[in-house]
Parts: sequence; C-alpha cells; structure tokens
Amino acid sequence: MNQASLALQDISFSYAERHLFEQFSLKFWPNQHCAILGANGAGKSSLFQLASGVLSPVEGQVHIHQRLLSQWPSTELARCFTVLPQQSSLSFGFSVSELILLGLQNHKFSRQQQQLALNQLLNDSDLNHLAQQNYLKLSGGEKQRCHFARIQAQIFECKPSQQILLLDEPTASLDIAHQHQLMRSAQNRSEQGACVISIVHDLNLAARYCQRLILMHQGRVIADGSAEQVLTQDNIHEAFGYKAMIHTHPQLGCIMVT
Repeated sequence: MNQASLALQDISFSYAERHLFEQFSLKFWPNQHCAILGANGAGKSSLFQLASGVLSPVEGQVHIHQRLLSQWPSTELARCFTVLPQQSSLSFGFSVSELILLGLQNHKFSRQQQQLALNQLLNDSDLNHLAQQNYLKLSGGEKQRCHFARIQAQIFECKPSQQILLLDEPTASLDIAHQHQLMRSAQNRSEQGACVISIVHDLNLAARYCQRLILMHQGRVIADGSAEQVLTQDNIHEAFGYKAMIHTHPQLGCIMVT
C-alpha cells in the first residue's frame, strides 16, 4: 500500500474540560475518498481542525506526507493541502471569477494559463453562467460551489497523488443535483490519485461516492471500512441511536439506509 497522505498519531485533545480524543490514531491514503460519519458532537469537525493545524493536540503528532505538520512552510503546504470549511465568511463583492482566481495566486501561471485553469474550474463546478456575478448576491449553495472551485484552484498544479482535500459537510447547502455533482467531482479527484476526506451527514451519499467510511462516536472510531462493513443496523444504532433499515439500491447496487 502507498504511504499515508495524512496521519494522526496518538492524538489526545480536550475541549471545555471534555476529553474528546484519547490516544487517537488514524491514517488516510492517496487514491481514496473517505467519508467521516457520526452524530453531532462525535468529533468530526475537531478531527479536521486537528488535521489542519487549527487546533493543537495536547499529545500526539500530525503528519502530512510523512512530515510533521509543524514543519511545513504554510505556502508550500497550501499547494497540496486544502480545506473546504462548513461556512466561508467573505464580505467583499468579488465576482465569482475573481474569487476562484484567488486560489490560483500561489501558482506561477501566465495570463493564458490562468484563464485556461479558470475556465476548467468554472466548467467543472457548473459556474460558467455565474462567472461575472457578485459573490455576495449568490445563494448559499452557489457560494459553496464557488469555494469548492477556489480550493481546487489552490492545489491546481499539485500532482494528484500529493493532493489532500478536507471537505467539511460540502453538500450541506446544495440542492440534490449539485450534491451529486460535488460528490462525483470529489470521487473523480480521488480516482485520479488524491486523498479526499469528507464529513458527510447523508449516509446514502457516503455509501454511493466514498470507498471508505469511518463512523465516529464520542471521539472514537466504531467502524472503519466499506459501506457494507460500516453501515450496519448495530453500528448506526450505536452512533445515532436510530434503528435503521438497510437495503441495496436495485439499480446502483450500493447500500441504502432508511
């Protein structure tokens, strides 16, 4: 197996006098789209914040491509590691194109190369018709698609096998068509070699688009594997307190939870 793209090793972390993680270890690999699942308060967002350096563990280490997170220069890390937060606060009236171009600033592109990259990102995120629109006047879902394009711009020149994308509830504000479009895009990027990790609340989206699912409860992993291995009645009941019914989609063949 390839070396891990992202590794959390023996992480301990407390928040508001609550021990959230205790000797917690987890590895994520290239060429894989991994879903992080769990109820509110399970530790999903804290895991992302620890992985990206927003939070610092009391004990333990975070490695990006076998190198301590603290040893990465920020500009170098930004070329291969990117995060889509739940909400992105932006108060300037950039156009959609200008916002995406912000993600390309770290790259030494000619004007022609920059325009080609912008056109590709606009097309991939279904934003061509909004390219000159004021970002502040967009709907929540349109803004989310803009930021997904922007973070892809940030790592545009990085080799796919070196890319790491953390997507925190990326489909939360999207309509059903764009939910599937974004998850397909994340899946395609992982198939090209990237390590893509998504916090997902919709278990059925995770089952359809993610090769690996990690189910968390109170700061620990209770299941880690394929959708068939993770999305069982017992696991779902332990994580969510819900008695689910498990089906197989008649056309797609993937697990469905109701």
